[in-house]
Amino acid sequence: MLKFAKRHKILFGIVGTPVLLYILFLMIVFSIYLLSRIHNEITLRNFAQPILVYPLPPKTVEISNASRSGALSGNGNHCDFEVSRTLRTELSQSEIEAYYNTVEFAPVVPEKSTMAVISNRKGMLGVDIDFDAAQPDVVTVSIFDGFYSGTFWDLACG
Repeated sequence: MLKFAKRHKILFGIVGTPVLLYILFLMIVFSIYLLSRIHNEITLRNFAQPILVYPLPPKTVEISNASRSGALSGNGNHCDFEVSRTLRTELSQSEIEAYYNTVEFAPVVPEKSTMAVISNRKGMLGVDIDFDAAQPDVVTVSIFDGFYSGTFWDLACG
């Protein structure tokens, strides 16, 4: 009986060690993913706050809003951040454009934002306005900042 137990102990050591190492590896990878997701969600929340509390134009109500982060454009290995508000308004297209024309928001990381440079607004981000052709009284206003270099450890923006 002692021989049988000794044999199984050796067999468990040979088979069990790789299994335990694999489980440890998965726990480390999952922890890195989870921490990067938490970091990106906090960053997104901080980026979204200014546009979500910005006053609406007169005769306008908010239908919905959304915010998202990840590799939203391009091939990956970078992080993008986008926040949008869908509005129902009685104002004309030109009135909405005039209202948001001078509105600016800070980028996610001011000194590293490529979008702020592209928008030519002295380091700030302008508002994108999309009018719904099927519903003329519906408009979506959004801000986008992105192309922040992803890292090997940032599995959420991969």
